[in-house]
Amino acid sequence: MLELAEFVPDDKSVKELIAIAQTYNIAILAGLFENDNKDQIFKTHICVDKNGVVAKYRKLHPFINPNVTPEYIRATNTLGADIIFMSHVTMCTPSTRPGAGFVDRIDEYQLKYGCSMIIDPFGHIISECRKLDNEVIIATIVPDKLTKAGEYRYKKARRPNL
Repeated sequence: MLELAEFVPDDKSVKELIAIAQTYNIAILAGLFENDNKDQIFKTHICVDKNGVVAKYRKLHPFINPNVTPEYIRATNTLGADIIFMSHVTMCTPSTRPGAGFVDRIDEYQLKYGCSMIIDPFGHIISECRKLDNEVIIATIVPDKLTKAGEYRYKKARRPNL
């Protein structure tokens, strides 16, 4: 996998994504294997726009870090994030049983393709990748859906002073 890993932000794929973002004046999120110049590989998620890399996130998994909990979503929201990009598999789709082997890590040494989706706050799939090849999906995010989903009532109900 080391030969697939890229240097962020200087490698070919990242530069191509930035060029696409410049052409269409959009933000792009993508997952890739990152090399940190010390031959350590990370499963990284990046966000690029017309100006370059906006954010880079090296994914952590709860079984690696016991301090990673669902609370990080609420904490990120209180810092000002209205939209959270969940760059991982949750196995919360109706077809989780066929994928149970993935949870057991039966294929630990295999390279997996993405099948990424863009899902609204109600769980509806807005757009999804359907190819085993490279694919880009685009969706329009409607802020009104965030309000209708009721997430804001939980934020208003918080009592951090307790």
